[in-house]
Amino acid sequence: MKLDEFKIKAILLGFIVNLTGTYLSTGLLVLGYFSVKGISTDNFNEVYSDHLILGILLITGLAWSMLGGYICARTAKKSEYFNAAFIGVIGLAMSSYSFATGDPSPIWYKLVALIAEIPITLLGVKLARLKREEPVK
Repeated sequence: MKLDEFKIKAILLGFIVNLTGTYLSTGLLVLGYFSVKGISTDNFNEVYSDHLILGILLITGLAWSMLGGYICARTAKKSEYFNAAFIGVIGLAMSSYSFATGDPSPIWYKLVALIAEIPITLLGVKLARLKREEPVK
């Protein structure tokens, strides 16, 4: 691996899209959840007992991870998997830290998030490469 194949701009762009999208959509979904359920935001821990909202949050977060990998690959244009893997590793590290410091989410949520982060990010790369290889019409 050559140093010129390390595309910091692509990694940062993909990571920022992943992180920003995940946090914004999580905030909106949780606020919507509180509004629909008619509960106060002071009762935030109620989110952790509702498997439906947790599943929606998980799928949404992983979708942003995939988009981050896609954007990284489209921006990097070479060594896409190598560069996008950094996004997955950073996401994995952030999730691990969050879970280790007292995140009250259930174990199934934590396991799926940890196991799926890197493969989903790399799936975004696969989609970007398929898009690039599309024949011109």
